[in-house]
Amino acid sequence: NSVFQYVGSLAEAESVLIKMLNKATRMVGVLNIPATATKKLEWEACEKELPLGMYEKKYKGLTHLFYDKRWFRAVAMKQGYSVRFYTQSIKGYGMNDFRFNAVFTKLESNTSDS
Repeated sequence: NSVFQYVGSLAEAESVLIKMLNKATRMVGVLNIPATATKKLEWEACEKELPLGMYEKKYKGLTHLFYDKRWFRAVAMKQGYSVRFYTQSIKGYGMNDFRFNAVFTKLESNTSDS
């Protein structure tokens, strides 16, 4: 399960992602990322899955952070990484249509074998 949806802000998410990228030797994967583009559709789908009024009761006060792929590209470029995006595809997982995965690869000029 992704923790990036529970991060409080994009600034905090960037700090965490940069730490992950700095620690990596080649690649980093961030999975199950809530997509900004489908935010409203995700909420509607979640509300339909629960009995009337239960969504508000269950999730009151909880917030999820949603991401645009451009944000991940910008962070990757600043840190010397490329990023590829993949469609979320977990059998039986109801949020597949609203999530994506990002795989960061360190650019050759940003690696050292010494």
